[in-house]
Order: sequence, then structure tokens, then C-alpha cells
Amino acid sequence: MIHILNEYGRVLDYEMSLINSKGKELTVLASIEVLANGHEKTLLTTIQDITDRKKMELDLDYLARFPEENPNPVLRIDKNGIIIYRNQASNDLIHYWNTERGQKIPAPWDQKILNSSNNEKQKQF
Repeated sequence: MIHILNEYGRVLDYEMSLINSKGKELTVLASIEVLANGHEKTLLTTIQDITDRKKMELDLDYLARFPEENPNPVLRIDKNGIIIYRNQASNDLIHYWNTERGQKIPAPWDQKILNSSNNEKQKQF
């Protein structure tokens, strides 16, 4: 961080790990700026604890992998019947349907799925 300060005169949002007085590891964003007042220089330093935010980001990343890692086909279809997401396990189904992400799903599935999205009951196809 010192080399960045020396080169640019300031450091913005430098992510690093610190250990607090209780021995707990924290993830922080540190910023340092050199303020010159005549011949005197002062360092303005801010440290923001982002430990909880980093944990939430990791949790979100973990949860976001579920559809992709699911061994079963997972599709996300918009209200117009267009495939906006598909996982690898859906390859055979997509090939069978002769369609792809960004394209409409074939009949009669389009109406079945669109009708189910208008109904609050869960349906399995």
C-alpha cells in the first residue's frame, strides 16, 4: 500500500485483512490521502469494515452456483417464452427442442409454462 501512496499520492479503497484486538479477522477498505499544508504534510486515513459485506458476497456467489451445478435441467424463461438462462444439464433438452438461449421454447411447452407463471400453484413438467 505504501508503494501506491508513494507513486500516486493517495490510496483509494485498498482491500486488506486485519486482525482486531479480539483476534478476529476483518476485511477492510483502506484509503489514505496526503494533505499538504505549506511545509507540513498530514495523512488522512479512513478504514471501513466490509467483513459482513464480503461474507454476503461470498454467500451470494455460493447460492448463484446452484442452478449451474444442478444435475437436472434448469431453465429461466421470460413472460414471452424466451429462454434467458439455461444450465449445462439442459443441453439434451435444448438440443431436442432445437432451440437455444435467446430463442422461444417450442409449443406446447410455451403455453404450459406461460400458463403456470400466471397461476400461483407450483407445477412440475
